[in-house]
Amino acid sequence: QGRQVVFEDGSVEQVDAIIQATGYKTSFPFLDPALFQVNEEVPALYRRMAPPGLPGLFFLGLLQPVGPTIPLVEVQARWVAALLGGAMRAPDAATMQREIDA
Repeated sequence: QGRQVVFEDGSVEQVDAIIQATGYKTSFPFLDPALFQVNEEVPALYRRMAPPGLPGLFFLGLLQPVGPTIPLVEVQARWVAALLGGAMRAPDAATMQREIDA
């Protein structure tokens, strides 16, 4: 209604603009494309976090859950912390790649 937004709970706010944040593309133009590929918006990362053969490099939050993202990123962070702290070992690069390709 004009410059007002009416929310489901009946509250009203004056706004200058509404921005629809859609159409994001997963890309990493600052990295060498040989590190890993992004196919159909899905990065070729083990558990969507780790490129095979590059220990110590991790990407957190590359998820598209139905529901909240933050708790999943916390789980990812705990996994990475366990790897870096020596409590867990990552599989070898070939095993990682097989899971990515599956």
